[in-house]
Amino acid sequence: MWYRQPAIIVLGSGRSGTSTVARLCHTRIGVCMGHVLKQGDPLNPNGYYEDWISHSMIQMMVNNNYPFGIDVWLQAMNYQHQVCSAWGVKDPWLLFLQAVWGNINPALVVHCTRSLDATVNSWLKVWQSNLGNHGMQAPQEVVDHYVKLTQDRQILCEQTKNVWTNHVSINFDTPQEEHKIVDLIDAKLPDWAKGTISP
Repeated sequence: MWYRQPAIIVLGSGRSGTSTVARLCHTRIGVCMGHVLKQGDPLNPNGYYEDWISHSMIQMMVNNNYPFGIDVWLQAMNYQHQVCSAWGVKDPWLLFLQAVWGNINPALVVHCTRSLDATVNSWLKVWQSNLGNHGMQAPQEVVDHYVKLTQDRQILCEQTKNVWTNHVSINFDTPQEEHKIVDLIDAKLPDWAKGTISP
């Protein structure tokens, strides 16, 4: 069965700028990133722009060895986005679904990059915030966990370029002007995959 494919997939390690890009896709480019979006918090006040339904299904596929096929996810996303002119997904967990990458055909993949040190330090702020103690020193095993998680996702991001050839990388080691991000994505996104923003 044919399913409408995502216009945009936003990938990268957590804490690497993916939420910013997803927000701009949703609010400025007209690609709907979801209808039940994860809300912001003090560490990400503008919101995560990560769809809970999509994320829950992807997590189930990763954690339970594919209890259903990727076509079920595509069917659910098509149903959820049937009133949207274009839809997208932001989810670092997609990186762990290597076996089904070839079954997804996005118009554009946006890779968000950030140095290992900056990404891990940002993760440690999340860890401290979750404990309610911003001055607490993280144990080495916690640091090692975030180093490995970030490295693994960075490697997988590079591997996706062999499958999804239309891609663009945005580096967040220095602040990025939002209008430049929008222009960069807009220039790489095929016309047929561009959405319209409702008034």
